[in-house]
Amino acid sequence: MKEKDFLILATSVVSTLVILINLLTLYYIFVFLKIIPQIPNKYYTIFVGVLLCLLNYRFMIKNKNFLNYNFNKDKKGGYFIISIFILTVILFITIANIYRARVFNL
Repeated sequence: MKEKDFLILATSVVSTLVILINLLTLYYIFVFLKIIPQIPNKYYTIFVGVLLCLLNYRFMIKNKNFLNYNFNKDKKGGYFIISIFILTVILFITIANIYRARVFNL
């Protein structure tokens, strides 16, 4: 595998994981608030992850559409990305603790 192909694959996988974790966090917040019902199939997450990866690769990575957004290297953008990662981790851990407490209380 060429280094360029590996970088494209890594970009697709990492961006998909961030999107998937954020979507799962929102999903479980909505389930916890009883806005939507919980889906009983455990393979649903894997299916959604693979589908997101394929869509992300097809529409953003393969055609290099993400390059059309004129991202610039600056401190403001770096801080924004770091804050998104921190917010994602905090929300994910919070929801995981809520569900763990719910399981142990059953």
